[in-house]
Amino acid sequence: MGLLPVGMNTSRQAIDRTIEAQIIQQMKGQAQQTAFSNLGTLASTTVTCFDAKGNVTTSASAVYKAGFSSPVNVVLPGGTTTTMLNNITIYILSTRTPGGMAAASQQDLINNSASKKFTVLVANNGL
Repeated sequence: MGLLPVGMNTSRQAIDRTIEAQIIQQMKGQAQQTAFSNLGTLASTTVTCFDAKGNVTTSASAVYKAGFSSPVNVVLPGGTTTTMLNNITIYILSTRTPGGMAAASQQDLINNSASKKFTVLVANNGL
């Protein structure tokens, strides 16, 4: 009987990781479809809310919130900075964590220590 809560917690964590991976894929796709010169606008948009299944939803029914950091040019080996690649960090916060519902802006997500951070490379797509 003592292992039941541990098993339930592990199961919940596995579900959260799976949904977070789906959200990252959606957010990464959004960044890749944005004109390279407009990547900075992603960081100024409002937080995207997701339900328990990883579908975009309203903030009232959000279980996860996600947003972007400002793009950063990539520094290649040897110290050369390229303008053909940008690093973008995707921040995800579960509303189940303390302070999760309070994250209403991109900056709230970035500043919240409970936010999970995933960095992706976005190549210049010619747009």
